[in-house]
Amino acid sequence: MSYASSVTAPRWIWGASLTGWALAGCSPAEPPGTAATTTGGATGAGGGAVCAPGTGRADDGSCVPAGVPASACGAGFTPERDGCTPILPATACGKGQMAVPGETTCRPVAPCGAGKYDGIPIDATTQFVDASFTGASDGSEAAPWPTISQAVSAAAPGGIIAVAAGQYDEAVDIAYDRVQLWGVCPAEVTIAPPGTDAMTRALTVRGAGTTGTEVRRVGITSHGIGVGIFAATDVVLDEVWIHDTGYVALAVQGTTARTEATLSASLIEDAMTLGALSAADAELTITDSVIRGARSEGGIDTGLALQVEYLEGSAASAVIRGSVFEKNDSGALYFLGGAGTIDASVVRDNGTIPHAVAIEVDQDKGSRASATIRGSVVERNHSVGIIVGGSDAVIESTTVRDMSEDLEKPKEGYGVAIKNALADPTMLGNLTMSACLVEKVKQVGIAVIGSDAAIDRTLVRDVTPIALGQIAWGIDFYNDPGSTAVGTLSLTASVVEDVPAVGVIVQSSPATIDGVRISNLLGIEGTFGDGIDVWSEAAPASLTLTSSLIEGATRAGVASFGSTVSIADTVLECDQIVLDGEGDYDFDDRGGNTCRCDGTTEACKVLSSMLVPPPPPE
Repeated sequence: MSYASSVTAPRWIWGASLTGWALAGCSPAEPPGTAATTTGGATGAGGGAVCAPGTGRADDGSCVPAGVPASACGAGFTPERDGCTPILPATACGKGQMAVPGETTCRPVAPCGAGKYDGIPIDATTQFVDASFTGASDGSEAAPWPTISQAVSAAAPGGIIAVAAGQYDEAVDIAYDRVQLWGVCPAEVTIAPPGTDAMTRALTVRGAGTTGTEVRRVGITSHGIGVGIFAATDVVLDEVWIHDTGYVALAVQGTTARTEATLSASLIEDAMTLGALSAADAELTITDSVIRGARSEGGIDTGLALQVEYLEGSAASAVIRGSVFEKNDSGALYFLGGAGTIDASVVRDNGTIPHAVAIEVDQDKGSRASATIRGSVVERNHSVGIIVGGSDAVIESTTVRDMSEDLEKPKEGYGVAIKNALADPTMLGNLTMSACLVEKVKQVGIAVIGSDAAIDRTLVRDVTPIALGQIAWGIDFYNDPGSTAVGTLSLTASVVEDVPAVGVIVQSSPATIDGVRISNLLGIEGTFGDGIDVWSEAAPASLTLTSSLIEGATRAGVASFGSTVSIADTVLECDQIVLDGEGDYDFDDRGGNTCRCDGTTEACKVLSSMLVPPPPPE
């Protein structure tokens, strides 16, 4: 049954005298709660068996609740309240100390042995280095080179260079060859080139055809760049400590040839501008490492842990596993036209300047960025947890929580936001999000702006206003009125709860919602408190709602503001106003719907109560 109203005739639409909705509820003989299982959850409009609202089908066929499954909390994480929590020390690690997920105490990057060359795999060709040696040198253990550069020149291809404790005031250049450079430990071996030029590099690995160079257990500092890797592949930095650099700590760039490097079991801290950079035709892999304390020079593109950048016609990439990114001024991870994969990592306590974003995935010069984030925790960051602009993101089994507002202009504090490209509004973002938790964020849990989004088995809760008198949304979906391209939203098997104002708002956009539970809509100072608002503002909005449960709305369960709403197999329970239509609205009853409260089934009615839609996010 369908009824379209006009703006001049607000009235009760579906009442007890009409069939459709009035007869779709439980019969008096049915016990309370039956409809939520049999009508609202177990049988969809298509007749097939589905899970109860707020749960989804797992790979083994069972119905599992929205949120991060306990089994998805990998090594180094523990399940906690529908999400995961990293196992890390309770207090921050000091200078030169680190811990990765699974470690409960801070430790040095690598231990220091008692002997001069302890821990270094020495063979017959090893070149020895000792900064304190003053006699005639030949690279032997008895007569070591005083500089690392001399050992690099003397080393056989693939040969080992063993470096004793000391400060090496030189710029080391490994060019067109490969070596294995080992220090006795990063706390006692420091490469520190002289000079104050911001482009000075403490260590360089370069040259087309150079492959397999390894640098292990050394400390590196510089007034300019710590480590630069260019046109070289299979480069390994392991158990290194790069710190207090005046510019980028680690730059991996493939402008003339493909460049590939791995940073493992390492610490980067207190870099000016960037902790690490992967640019052009380059791939940087980061495993079991910490990047923290990147300092800003005043702009939002400085003070980042890692930037993955499209440059000179090529897109760079990064692969991140088991790592921690914390206390960086502007944010942690910035994929600017580049690609990234983030697994089992922690992004926390980032953002000390305005408009900081923990993870940003944005197009550059028309090149779409992309990121896959799995099994990770994004917490206690300022402004926005994850934002995607005109690009592609997959977020799985990830916890986003405890966001705080922008420090300068307190209008942001989102959990996840995806939008179309600023330079080209027709370039839509694309988000696939499954089995995630978004909680304790400001203003909006998930914002979808001019983009396509498929959100499944995701729990959004405890979204709070930024300031007294402002409102908050669980999921906000709207299209850019200046764009001819229209994004779509698919929200399935998810939960939105404990949210003031509106659980889900669909504005100037088409959306489908299936198998979703929306509950405990609190309202703010006696206003709002809606389950779902569908609002045709700058463009038409429409909603297809099936097999869902909306309960505890302090204003309207579903409100249509000049929009088309189709509902089937859905339970509306204890909502102050079950259904509300304003303006030129159209509700389509597709059957199987239930309206009830406290065990009493009532006729489902549409009111026109002169409600107003909430203002959009700023």
